[in-house]
Amino acid sequence: MLLQFNFFIVLILGIIYSSQNSKDGKNNSHFLFFSFLLLLFIHSLIDIESVSDLEGYEYSYKAAAAANFKDCLVRDLVYPRYEVGFMILEKICTYISSNFRFFVCVYSFILLSFYYRTIKLYSPIIWVSVIALLLSTYNQSLYVMREHLAIAIAIFSYSFIIKRDLLIYVLLMIIAFYIHQSAIVFFPVYFLYGMEKKWLSITTIGLAIVLGGIFDVIYYSLGDNALIVGYESYLEREEGMNLTSVLVNGIFVIVYCLLCRKNLFEPGIYKLCTVISVIGVIASIVGLGFPGMGRAMMYYNSVIILVLPLTIKNIRHIPIKIIYLLFFIGIRYYICFFGTASESIINAKIVEL
Repeated sequence: MLLQFNFFIVLILGIIYSSQNSKDGKNNSHFLFFSFLLLLFIHSLIDIESVSDLEGYEYSYKAAAAANFKDCLVRDLVYPRYEVGFMILEKICTYISSNFRFFVCVYSFILLSFYYRTIKLYSPIIWVSVIALLLSTYNQSLYVMREHLAIAIAIFSYSFIIKRDLLIYVLLMIIAFYIHQSAIVFFPVYFLYGMEKKWLSITTIGLAIVLGGIFDVIYYSLGDNALIVGYESYLEREEGMNLTSVLVNGIFVIVYCLLCRKNLFEPGIYKLCTVISVIGVIASIVGLGFPGMGRAMMYYNSVIILVLPLTIKNIRHIPIKIIYLLFFIGIRYYICFFGTASESIINAKIVEL
């Protein structure tokens, strides 16, 4: 109920600011500022016990506070799957406060800053991007914090992919990998975006996905593979990509490709969104039934925060824009708050002050 209330507050703010014409962009800046504060507030004051995964992270944070910095460089200090980068971030925060809620606040600030910077740079309809964020990764980001922070870093890297800054991109991917190893699935995007010929890009994407599917089968068949130590629970809990989610994501990507067909491979955010979204949908289809693919594809499906506003921008008639946005909100709202995605957040509430 808390997160649903939060969604409607942001939606109302977005509608109010979008209805006011402002040539100097002040409305966008005001909306970004107030919505950022609201989302940060909700995360920072969440009841730790109301989100199942947070208690494990609280234990990890206390362990980091009790250990010296050198011990945090050992991956199995707390749990075998907690990466060194995340433990270092926890340790740094413990120097300021041993209260886990402080860490949640810092984590949320970093996460939202990465998303908001990318939205501000590339979204043609900023409030729509924030709505898409609320209905995609935001509500889930207190569940498996490490992976969601790595996804935020991947989103933050968009500008460096477009600017062809390989050094910064590689550094960001290394940081993301040491926060959650699943970040490795996003690494090829820089090179796929750089291909200038359309047919070469499409062929390479298709080949990479097929090879990735073959690798996935072999990889998870090796029960004691050292690379998946600590991630066994993911494989046991997850049955693979959900067909409904694949179809829903596929619909939005197909509509994007049809309406933005003249700009799909235009250098910049259009081409990047094309590469990322197409990989996400095709790989999701290939990954149906493969454990862990649902998590891996979040790095690609999160591009919806830009795909949606770009699609709406290319719809000529305002009534159709509204209908399409309501269609997106209706489907994603149901999945987010009543579908399988709601299981980890259904009991979320503000801590009693």
